[in-house]
Amino acid sequence: MKLSISIVLKIIFFLVCWQVMYAQDDTLSWSQWQRENLLLRFEELVNEDESNQEELEELMTEEEEKYQHSERVNINTLTADVAFEFLKITDYQYYNLLSYLAEYGPMVSVYELNAVEGFSYEDVYRLKPLLIVESTGEKSFFFKNFFRRSKSSLLLRYVQVLEKQAGYDKTRDKHYLGLPFRMAFKYQFSTQDKLVLAISGEKDAGEQFFKGAQKYGFDFYSVYLCLKNIGVLKKLVIGDFKLDFGQGLVMGSALMSGKGGGVGTVRHFASMVKPVAPLNEGSALRGIAATLGNYQYTGTLFAAYRNYDGNVVVDEDSSHLFEGSLSYSGYHRTEAEQEKSDNLRSWIFGADFLYRGRIFRVGARVVYTVFNAEVLPAGRVYQQYNFTGKGLLNVGVDYQLIVKKAVLFGEVAICGNKGWAFVQGLDFELFPGVSFAFLGHYRDKRYVALQGSSASAQGEWGFYLASRMVLTSKLDLTAYYDYTYYTWLRYRVDAPYGTMQTGWNLTAAISRYANLSLRYQYKLKQKNKAENTLVNDVIPFHTSKIRLIWKCEPLEFLTLKTEVDYLFNHAKILDYKHDGLLLYQDVGINVNKLGLGFDMRIAFFDTDTYEERLYAYEHDVYYSFTVNSYYDKGWRACLLIKYAYKNFNFWLRLSQTYYLNKQEIGSGLDLIEKKHKTELKMQIMVKW
Repeated sequence: MKLSISIVLKIIFFLVCWQVMYAQDDTLSWSQWQRENLLLRFEELVNEDESNQEELEELMTEEEEKYQHSERVNINTLTADVAFEFLKITDYQYYNLLSYLAEYGPMVSVYELNAVEGFSYEDVYRLKPLLIVESTGEKSFFFKNFFRRSKSSLLLRYVQVLEKQAGYDKTRDKHYLGLPFRMAFKYQFSTQDKLVLAISGEKDAGEQFFKGAQKYGFDFYSVYLCLKNIGVLKKLVIGDFKLDFGQGLVMGSALMSGKGGGVGTVRHFASMVKPVAPLNEGSALRGIAATLGNYQYTGTLFAAYRNYDGNVVVDEDSSHLFEGSLSYSGYHRTEAEQEKSDNLRSWIFGADFLYRGRIFRVGARVVYTVFNAEVLPAGRVYQQYNFTGKGLLNVGVDYQLIVKKAVLFGEVAICGNKGWAFVQGLDFELFPGVSFAFLGHYRDKRYVALQGSSASAQGEWGFYLASRMVLTSKLDLTAYYDYTYYTWLRYRVDAPYGTMQTGWNLTAAISRYANLSLRYQYKLKQKNKAENTLVNDVIPFHTSKIRLIWKCEPLEFLTLKTEVDYLFNHAKILDYKHDGLLLYQDVGINVNKLGLGFDMRIAFFDTDTYEERLYAYEHDVYYSFTVNSYYDKGWRACLLIKYAYKNFNFWLRLSQTYYLNKQEIGSGLDLIEKKHKTELKMQIMVKW
């Protein structure tokens, strides 16, 4: 696709002018902008790696669930776990809050937080909807109010692609065994912020339901029981949970850290023990975990297991051997997928200790993983340093130090393979309105952490810089620079190499009801010059991307958003020059008196190849997250209808992609012999 810059500018000018004529003069709600920014961050992470989408959907579910099932918090009796996990305040802020309450007594207004050192006006504005002010008198007996102060919710979801896919043709030798719909449910019960019980079930499209390998209905079930804040017991989880300690080198996920997210994403905020009952088959552990202690001293013990898909064989010595990569797809639609299901199991045992002071925090953890079969070496050269064997020991230590308006943090870790890794970061506020952040990282080729962040990223070092500057009351600028050097081969790159990514984002408040954002990104990466050759040259690929977003509320019930994305790829050695364009218009209508809401999108996309694909998140049903990949040439339309009446909520979503340059979509069992693909999604949630 060859598109002149003048045409792009004319399109942008027309759309912006059309909307600015109707822009009013007020602000959108904080929660709406906060969710919008989070979705934009998720979109960037999917852009880096499409496999992130499943984990990000779990994160979105967890974030939305906090607001659904958490009561507003009494600031005068705030516990440490609620402060850090739910309110997302820092150790420094929490310590100063406790000191303020001890010196001056209970607060009488949320706005009194402005008098506590470490809390900015923006912090108070963000926290206000989540807080209440009550006296610190004796609470009612827990069991007396067990049901009177309880909350329950039940969610049902149905998803189906309406066009027939090749895998549902039963005359084929290889086909899907089940019906072409995805279905899920989730029930959750909570009371007094002391006890939470949840159970969920999910079946993917193509999987059987109450027959065959799925005789008990859903292909996947998840359940947990969580007790919190009962004396010295801070949290006890039996069932499914995730663990997240330190900066994620040994245990956890640093998915939301660094990589273009700005100053606020450099430091990883560990959630420690997090119970989960996801609506998809993710990477949760199943077992028991307990956290004991107080604000200053906290200890966590855990024992759990996790399954992987693959082939386990028995050799002539009766030893069990596992062939393949450590992965779990969650799909059990065909006989071959069912045969590989859950064949490898790992047991994970460990402990974590954390000390919190006023300005200093230090934590240490040890994790041991053992498998029921020996994991054999992978077959490809770039996988030479992947984990092999039956067991692995990981040990890590992290710290955080607050010095005035600067925060130093880091973690160092070693593993049984004699490999080691570290991260070291700094974020600080130079003066009001100007903040900076730095993150350095190193991973030895031999360092492996099966439950840690970037488990497959052995052999790298690099650094990340980010800054944010409030230029005026209406102009906000963020910028970043990210450099990583890989010391070993990687997929489709047959030599050590370096990558660089930089970008900036300028946001302007045109009026109190209108917002304009302009973003530019440049990325330099390396790729093999050719595929399937014995000796391969590595050549540089350059990617430039520009994005313009215009959003406004011309009427109280109407929200408009226009986005234009343009991407240009080039590799000088191959004379490779290709580009891609995405243009879409969103319209949101909310009729609060009737409990109705509508979100609509119409999008046009045109890319030369798959390499120029562009990503954009789409409005979806509650607890769901969709980032669509736009490539080739065509149109896409989405309609989301929302209805709420008292404790009943209903969502209906219909989306279709129509291609102008091809006659079929997909391949293999997912092949659709039509130019369009349509998805229907329905969801019901009842709360009581």
